[in-house]
Amino acid sequence: MSYFDPHLMLILPSPSAVAQAQERLLEESPERVILEPRLFTFERLSMEIASEIIPEKRRISRLGQDMILMNILARDKYINGWPGRPAGSGLRRQFLELLGYLKEGGVSPEQFADLAGRFEVGETFTGFAELYADYEKALQDKGLIDRSGVRYEVLSALKNRKQLRVLSPVSGIVVRDFTFLSPYQLQLIKALIRVLDQVEVNLVCPDWVFDLDLAQYSFQDNPFQETLTQIPVSYT
Repeated sequence: MSYFDPHLMLILPSPSAVAQAQERLLEESPERVILEPRLFTFERLSMEIASEIIPEKRRISRLGQDMILMNILARDKYINGWPGRPAGSGLRRQFLELLGYLKEGGVSPEQFADLAGRFEVGETFTGFAELYADYEKALQDKGLIDRSGVRYEVLSALKNRKQLRVLSPVSGIVVRDFTFLSPYQLQLIKALIRVLDQVEVNLVCPDWVFDLDLAQYSFQDNPFQETLTQIPVSYT
């Protein structure tokens, strides 16, 4: 029987990587049985946490987001004010990307509107602040949440040290086989450090990367630099 430490969670880059790891564990087990294999992707871990903290909200698809935004932008105040013209699919996609960046960065509609009110930032900034508020209200009224909203709630729960079932038996996490980490993944790692005794990050990259002077080379010269500069030595 193969034994997988029940107090350890392994985070891998993709569902296929998780499936391959499970298969390797099974092959190493004469009885083809694994005890407590806590193998996750960042996305699955986020969904598990979200199911605990916001179970009443339904996840909306990207198409659903676009439809809600299209209906909002069809209102008179957006047609006659900012942006002052019909918003095509390309512009709506850009709006949704910006909304996602704001939420994953922890900026609420109220905070964004406050910034717009305190500085002379022009019609585009104040118009987008209204759009952000209207979009979030539309989601709330329908009991929906988008991907960025899920991520925002997950990070907030971890930063506030909320007790979570999925992490209750876990004392350590190993992040393995990644060649780079996205901004959200970095934020999630930093948030997990608040609630766990050990978070270990193992990147897949050539040994010479760790010998570089990170201040000397540009991100283009060293594709791993952006990730390395954002993970303090104590995090690894």
